[in-house]
Amino acid sequence: RKPGPTPTPDPRLLVIDAATTHRPPDRGRLDWTTLNRTILDAWTTFDRDGDLPEQPGIHRSLPVIDLLDDEVDLAPGRHLPPPAETTGTAALATVHQNLRNTLRRTHDLAPGPTAPTQADTDTAPHWSTITIGELARTGALEIHTATTRVITDQPETEQPDRHTCLLRPDPEALDPWFLAGFLRSTANTRQASSYASTATRIDVRRLKVPRLPLTAQRRYGRRFQDLAAFETALQHAADLGRQLIQGTVDGLTDGTLTPGD
Repeated sequence: RKPGPTPTPDPRLLVIDAATTHRPPDRGRLDWTTLNRTILDAWTTFDRDGDLPEQPGIHRSLPVIDLLDDEVDLAPGRHLPPPAETTGTAALATVHQNLRNTLRRTHDLAPGPTAPTQADTDTAPHWSTITIGELARTGALEIHTATTRVITDQPETEQPDRHTCLLRPDPEALDPWFLAGFLRSTANTRQASSYASTATRIDVRRLKVPRLPLTAQRRYGRRFQDLAAFETALQHAADLGRQLIQGTVDGLTDGTLTPGD
């Protein structure tokens, strides 16, 4: 509209980003009660007062004139400062402490070399092996592949794609960690690969594991399980490190943190 002779208050726009803060973990059921309350409480205050206090990461009221640029982008996330819990001093102190604890845990979990026993030296080069296909035929494990997608009253359930297999071993015949560890080996997957023009695919039935008694499988399984715990701790440390870096950058740039001396 054209400006009139009498100045009028600048209209304001309410932006709310409830998608990020209310996204359920692991594609669980959405908490509609909390979501409705977040949106309706903000709107009620804004509708009554024409403005409302900013809540970082959730909602903000801003002058419409601030949106009028070469490109008008109404995505709420673009106009909201990051949530306070990611940039506040107390929050970053918690992240810092969690990172230190996790780094200590990775130090404790870091695998060291284990000298082979004489029995290991005598048997390892002479392992006989069995394929996953043969194990499936003997009933030592089941192979499940995704052929359909499951839709219920919940949102559509994520299923593996048609190139993904789920292996379910019989614990009385196969130690699951032993199975997972040997299936992950580079030599094993290289031998079971089929080369196409655009991608390399693994034929899971061609993968092989050693024929070992269950007691020996469990020894290997414990070692593979320790490696998995170490890998998880490393990934968690990396996530915390990125969170600490980004939170500190955001805090320095939005004024909630100072650079210090």
